Amino acid sequence: HFQQTSGTVRYTCKEGYKEPVTTAGNFVARCQFDGTWAGVKTCEPITCGIPPTRTASNSIPVVAEAGATPRLFKEKADYVCSGGYSLDGEPTGKRAFTENCQSDASFTKETKCKDIDWCLISKCGENGKCVDGELGYTCDCDEGFKVALDTSGLETCVQIDECDTLQGTDMCTSNGECLDETLTDRKSVV
Repeated sequence: HFQQTSGTVRYTCKEGYKEPVTTAGNFVARCQFDGTWAGVKTCEPITCGIPPTRTASNSIPVVAEAGATPRLFKEKADYVCSGGYSLDGEPTGKRAFTENCQSDASFTKETKCKDIDWCLISKCGENGKCVDGELGYTCDCDEGFKVALDTSGLETCVQIDECDTLQGTDMCTSNGECLDETLTDRKSVV
């Protein structure tokens, strides 16, 4: 049996918790004559507030349909990388992650989204150079080649058909045909 001589106990909260607002600094409990405690209050978890947008790490919090809700100590906040960013900088990389509410009322900052290198999926080929953009890539094609879309909708460099662009087919006589060659328009006789 433990006996408290004063009949009053002052207690403190563990890290990450705080006194209830209603205690106004008087966080004590008193032992009653019948052996029960009166005035016992429960420590409340510290709040980190609503998860903030993190521009430095290029990420935004995931907000439920009901709206943004404050997070308490040890609770997780779901985040997603902003457009053009992933966790590993790859186009197919994961974009979702979590951060935790800490005892100092701040969120962890353990994860940072990386700018996606869209040239990793480039289809520009050997006749062009990939130019990485914010939300995709473009092809800077060599002379004699132009940008076109492949069957999956990605930019690629294709040879320009000089027979069409330089009217080579119209210039050939009935005894010849235009043969497309990069940077030239040549007539051949059949």
